[in-house]
Amino acid sequence: MIEDIKAYDAGSADVGLTPVKIEVESGVTQLLIYPTVDASVSLNDKITKEIFLPKNMWTPISISRNFACTNFVVTAQATGKMYWQGWVV
Repeated sequence: MIEDIKAYDAGSADVGLTPVKIEVESGVTQLLIYPTVDASVSLNDKITKEIFLPKNMWTPISISRNFACTNFVVTAQATGKMYWQGWVV
């Protein structure tokens, strides 16, 4: 149902031991994250627990209809790249 999609954002970033904060243009309720190295993510200024992101695998994160993600922080165990997609359903 195309009318249900209200917002979409996507991007990529270099990641490593230093946390990388990604700002989402508009709040999203669904995320897909693909790191090329093992990593972890926490949402909205680290108010959520960290979620492990295995390397070379898309990890889906369903947030909530009542809680939009406006930013997330990714920390990797080595230097690599991270790709992400986010949308509202």
